Amino acid sequence: MQEKKDSRQAFFTASSGEYDLNSKLYKPAAAFEALHGISGVAQYYRFPDGMGASEYEIYLYFCLFPQVSRNLKDPRKNDCRIVMEDETDPAVLKELKEQWSSLQELNPELFEINLEDCDPGILAYVLCDCLRGCACLCNSDDINCFVRSRIETGGRMDIKSILLQDGDYSKLYREISLLLGSSISWVPSKQTMLTIKDKITSKAPLQQVYSVPGLP
Repeated sequence: MQEKKDSRQAFFTASSGEYDLNSKLYKPAAAFEALHGISGVAQYYRFPDGMGASEYEIYLYFCLFPQVSRNLKDPRKNDCRIVMEDETDPAVLKELKEQWSSLQELNPELFEINLEDCDPGILAYVLCDCLRGCACLCNSDDINCFVRSRIETGGRMDIKSILLQDGDYSKLYREISLLLGSSISWVPSKQTMLTIKDKITSKAPLQQVYSVPGLP
């Protein structure tokens, strides 16, 4: 009998789509670890039915998420909030909740992400955020940071812009971007940025970069 691979480990090679920014299977935090030779930034989850992260992501994007997107209409022009045209099909919402519950059972650290105060009108979309975050191997702190911002702003779409309005977050984000010479390609939590700072600065000193294209 063939031995099953541990789904918590990464089995990607340098040429894998998971490390390719232009690939639909791109895993930003895992690619970041590979690029910089560090660990502790991505989180390698277990997925239902023994699927790997990319298999699970394909299931989400081709089977589950299209059923949610049918209910979306264009965001309001004034605040870019998520707006649902109609209530999400109860069967689809049930499937989203069951998928999230399965992931929590397999990865108990996900129980720390609190969705109890989520507006029912955007719950389906927020659950998609959680499932997508796991499939992309973002750590639970990053997922929590993202979805809490989504919930607390009533469903704003532009989460990174909202977070960058926080002085402490913006200062740390800019510091990390200057240290790396590029912006981080996902929405990191403060804890993740501190981890990156510690991991990078404990290695060989990097050349100081005084400007990063696109960084405010």
